[in-house]
Amino acid sequence: MISASDTPRSAAARLTADERSDMADFLASRRSEQWDHPSLFSRWRIREAAAHVVSYEEHGSADLVKRW
Repeated sequence: MISASDTPRSAAARLTADERSDMADFLASRRSEQWDHPSLFSRWRIREAAAHVVSYEEHGSADLVKRW
C-alpha cells in the first residue's frame, strides 16, 4: 500500500515489488501442462510470455535505455 509520505520513486518501487510478487505467485500456481497453453500474444505460449516478462529483471535502467 502506498502512503502519503511515499516519494514518487519509493511508491513506484513498492508498486513494482507488489507486481513482481503477484506475478511470481501466478506463475508458481501454473500446472505443468498450462505452461504450453497459448498466451494472449498470438504466437507465444505461456512459457514464452513469462520468460519475456521476467527477463527484464536482469537488466538495469541504463541497459534498457541503451536498447531503445
